[in-house]
Amino acid sequence: MNTLLQHLEDWEQSQQRLIKRTDLELEIADEFDNEIGSRHIEINGNGLEARAVLWEDGFLELTALDENSNEFVINTSCTVNELFELDENLNTWLSEIAIYEK
Repeated sequence: MNTLLQHLEDWEQSQQRLIKRTDLELEIADEFDNEIGSRHIEINGNGLEARAVLWEDGFLELTALDENSNEFVINTSCTVNELFELDENLNTWLSEIAIYEK
């Protein structure tokens, strides 16, 4: 598993205080059925179903779907090459989820 994919546990640990304070549920899962491996972060709570998918080539997809309206409130993607870029994107995504008002 590459460094970016391995880093997701470290990122999760660094965000534990925010996750607990906002009563969000976070789970990390692996998917290696495709030619390119990926890891998924699922976050539920605050009226959103959110998902981040990080592919081992550095492509990152970030989404959050409002449970009531079924509309995306976050739907973005980018390519990350460095750990600080991954952290920056995931932190912004998590912050937007944490402050979302239903």
